[in-house]
Amino acid sequence: GVMHRKKPVYQAFLSQFPPSESSLIRKLAYDAVYLKHLRASNIPGVLDVQLHEATGSYGLMVIQLKKVHPSQPWQALHSAVALDPTIGKMIVAVDEDIDPNDADAVNWAIAFRARPHLDTHIVTGKASILDPSSAPPEAHVDEQRFPPPVGTSSILFDATRKWDYPPTSLPRKEFMDKALARWEAEGLPALSLKKPWYGYELGYWDDDARRDAEAAVKGGYLETGARLQQLREPVPASGFKDTEETGDETRKGELDG
Repeated sequence: GVMHRKKPVYQAFLSQFPPSESSLIRKLAYDAVYLKHLRASNIPGVLDVQLHEATGSYGLMVIQLKKVHPSQPWQALHSAVALDPTIGKMIVAVDEDIDPNDADAVNWAIAFRARPHLDTHIVTGKASILDPSSAPPEAHVDEQRFPPPVGTSSILFDATRKWDYPPTSLPRKEFMDKALARWEAEGLPALSLKKPWYGYELGYWDDDARRDAEAAVKGGYLETGARLQQLREPVPASGFKDTEETGDETRKGELDG
């Protein structure tokens, strides 16, 4: 027979403009699926995978990894784009200092760590799902899912650092920690901190730069100025004589020699 309960709870979820219930459920599932897939694909250093809910948890995928070789980001990107033909319209690989779930941090990495002519690949042969840019609404469903002649596409970004960078232009963590402690001691509203909220080194920072930074903290700008003065070099001569003015007529300088 058919069994039922009194006052049943009808379970369903709504699919609408993200963020929605369906986009959150999809994100939680696909984040785990892709992380497991990449870690099982002989790709060292994969730390996290995040699909962005604002893109329906389909469009933008970010892979965070600790890179030890230039091939790693591309290995991860191509492995991710191949798993599901409908997932990953844009797939971005970022370094371990970038929060893969923070769109601001990801955009910052793309802007300052990726070169479009060298660090992007476009992969065709993908299928579309819930993407109105794939084909007009009146198109046949087959055309919407796989627009001729090569279907839809994905763009892959290697937004990892290719060499050492100067530090991020923020105060060091010790100073930001002191500022945060003062903020909290004043009873001000709680802060929601997001990376990067303090400065950190990215490889390109020598002992002279560290010494100058320490001197700046202590107010030793005169000592730094004196040291830098020793590095001054004379400006080369321009090769032109001064312009002379005679009455209403201006005579331009002539080349020396």
